[in-house]
Amino acid sequence: MPVLPSGTLEVQKVLEGDDKYNEDYEFTLYDTTTNSPVSNAKYLVDSVEYTTSNEGKFTLKNDEVAVFNLINEHTYYVEETNAGQYAESYKCTLNNLDCTNINKTDEFIIKPESFYKAVFT
Repeated sequence: MPVLPSGTLEVQKVLEGDDKYNEDYEFTLYDTTTNSPVSNAKYLVDSVEYTTSNEGKFTLKNDEVAVFNLINEHTYYVEETNAGQYAESYKCTLNNLDCTNINKTDEFIIKPESFYKAVFT
């Protein structure tokens, strides 16, 4: 498995079950340093560059991965918008640790020597 560059955040959507694979799943990227959504943040999905909306929103399909290069030493969190409408339960991991019950106040810091991978299932 390739090593992610330092200061990188990956966000991935993974579905369990056999339906809704072609739907778009919406996420919002927040910068808690400025207490606002991150608008116009550049990210890659399959080597194609996109930007978040003015409200910090972006979408992923099943198994897609968004790769962000974020500003070091800011604090961020990612929220799946309306996750409950898709299933009775969902999971989240951050660097393979369960983050399903992490509150918005439980931020993580993007540090120059670190990378992060969030998976929403």
